[in-house]
Amino acid sequence: MALSEGPVGSRLRVLSRGAALQPLFTLVTRRAMWIVRADDAVLAEIALDDTTAEVAGAAPSTLRRVEIEEVQPGSLVTLHSLVRALVSACALTPADSAKFEWGLRAAGLQPAPPTWARSH
Repeated sequence: MALSEGPVGSRLRVLSRGAALQPLFTLVTRRAMWIVRADDAVLAEIALDDTTAEVAGAAPSTLRRVEIEEVQPGSLVTLHSLVRALVSACALTPADSAKFEWGLRAAGLQPAPPTWARSH
């Protein structure tokens, strides 16, 4: 896997000691976005992500995720009834992991515990 010449690529070259890196999985995300407005003000963005985890030798896994991002500070309080309606109508549950962690699990790998949770 070719590394970029930027700061992340430079750091990865140091960490890998020049060894070739192999991808664990590929995440492909398609996103549809909607803007929530009130009185000509943008309150929030609602995104529907369709993500596929592609893992060599395995069938692709799919994940659908709705993200509601506050644009105007305090607007989520105003949108509480909309969020409750979406949760109820679409049987939504809070995400319990990042897409990267989900990709690791799709590849049959276990995410490492956070550094603060590791025993020394």
